[in-house]
Formats: sequence, structure tokens, C-alpha cells
Amino acid sequence: DNGGYLIAMSDDVLLKDDRNQEHDKELVDYIMSRAHIIDYKGSGWTMDNMTHPEFLSKLYDEFRNAGIGYVKILNSETGEFEPYVECNLGVNDGKVILNLANYGQEPRTVKVYFNDKLIENAYELRNRENVGGSITIDPYDSITLQLEDENVFFDTYGHWAENEILSLNKDGIINGVSASRYAPEDDITRAEFLALLVRCAGTEGAAYNGEIADVPADEWYAESCAAGIKAGVISAGDNFRPNDKITREEMCKMLVDCYENTKNAINDYADVSFTDTALISDINSVKKAVSMKFMIGNADGSFAPSDTATRAEAAAVIKRYTDALNK
Repeated sequence: DNGGYLIAMSDDVLLKDDRNQEHDKELVDYIMSRAHIIDYKGSGWTMDNMTHPEFLSKLYDEFRNAGIGYVKILNSETGEFEPYVECNLGVNDGKVILNLANYGQEPRTVKVYFNDKLIENAYELRNRENVGGSITIDPYDSITLQLEDENVFFDTYGHWAENEILSLNKDGIINGVSASRYAPEDDITRAEFLALLVRCAGTEGAAYNGEIADVPADEWYAESCAAGIKAGVISAGDNFRPNDKITREEMCKMLVDCYENTKNAINDYADVSFTDTALISDINSVKKAVSMKFMIGNADGSFAPSDTATRAEAAAVIKRYTDALNK
């Protein structure tokens, strides 16, 4: 996540040690259960006669698919992989940091690609100068670069909600699950969605005094709940079910209540019809959320009120909500 090493190995490499003795199976299972497993059967992968650049090229494709940040270092003159320059990658304070080291005996001029994009706007941290497209590193020397305007969530590159996630993160509304991952396809809970809304409403920092039965005062979302009460999104005394996955219908209710209380206005709504309207219990909130373009129906004409939402879907909804607030 933050400057560690990624080890790529075949699945049989852990079976025996260097003395041909079997490794502890429990330990092997522990490691493999936490590994990103890539199945190459029938994919054309073979190590026979594969060159180092060919191997790296195929590996980079897997990194891209797995949402892992990766760096390519090419010789500026030949355009080939530069074997003498190594790179460590990390994320610090919302910025991508690269440390390049030249282990060769001659100066090396290289072009650096981060997630397949040529670095043309990076600052050397010691002198804060833009290094441009080509970087020269002296023998046994290193250079530390800070990339500007990069998406630090490596698992959102090319994702349909990448722009919404990046915009909301820069505005301080959403955070990742780590320094370099957003987990866009994970479900979002009621407490997590409420936290996004109260940041938009500007009601953060409210004191929580145990107003909700199922919200302990020492939980991270306690203050969000206090802010949610202040913003009129949730009510004191009710069970909030903070760790339940939020449904699409519940999102509508929270969005509309927060918007109307923030704007101090009751919004009109157009009549909308879905193929599953009979399954919607709070039809007015759904109609308002759809009329205000916070939420949209599905391509098949349904609304799916009981379906849960992913973190990416929540980001898209919150982006529409903030755009409406700022009009």
C-alpha cells in the first residue's frame, strides 16, 4: 500500500525450502489466503524463452487489473527497460512519491511512466524543481520525486467513477480505505454514507450524548450521528443500524432530508414510475431524489429499492448531491 514490496511467484514455490523439506502447511495457507491469485491456465503464459521486458509487460497488465500502482523505467535513448535504475513507490499526504536509485556505474537518463502515463510534471523534493520528461541520475545516486495531480487510489484507474472519487477526495469529502486504495466495489454502510452527507452539510463536530440506542459513544461514527441529527438526516431515539449496508431507498431518504434541511426548503418532485414501484415503501423520498437527479433508475426500468450500494456508487451520488448544493 505504501512503499512495500510486491512479490510475484508461482504457486508451488512455497511448498519446499532450500533443503527440499516441506514448509509448514498452515503457514503456506496463511500466505496464499492473503495473496492475489492469478490463474494463467490457457492464457498463453509461458516462461520458456520469455525475456525480462516481456515478463514485466505481462505483469504490468496484471497490476493494472488488480488496482496496484506500478512504475516503468525506460532508457531515454533506446526506449528499452532500464535494468540499473530501481524505484520505490509510496503515497504520502495525498501525493504519489517515487524514489529512483541508479545502481549502475554510469549516469542514466530515463523516462518514467506511472501507470502507463509518462511523468512530465514531477518535482524533485530536495530542490522543488520540475524534472521534466527525462531524468538523469548519477551513479549510485538517488532522486525523490513528488507527482502532481495524480489519483492516489490505484484501484480506481479506469473505473467508471474515477473522476467523482478523485474530485470528492480532493474536496475532503471521501477517504480511501488506505493511502492508495478506495475499494470502489465494496458495499457502503449506513454510517459511512451518513458521514459523507454531514461533511457536505458542514455539520461535523457536533457533540454526541448517547441520543441513539444502537450507537455507542466510543464508535467512530458517533459524532457523524450527532451531526446527522443536527442536519435533520436521522432522528434521536431511533435505532440507526450503523453497520448495515445501506439500500438505495435509504440513500434517497437521507439525501432528501439532508438537502431540504440544509437548504431550509421543501422540494417539489415530478411523478416517476418504475417497474418495481410497488416494492418502494417511501415513494416520496425516491421521487424527490430522482427528480433532483441525486439518484437514477436502472436501464431495465426498475429502481431496485432494496439493493445495496457500492462505495463507487455512493461517490457518484454524493457528487451529484454536492453539485446540486452548490448551484
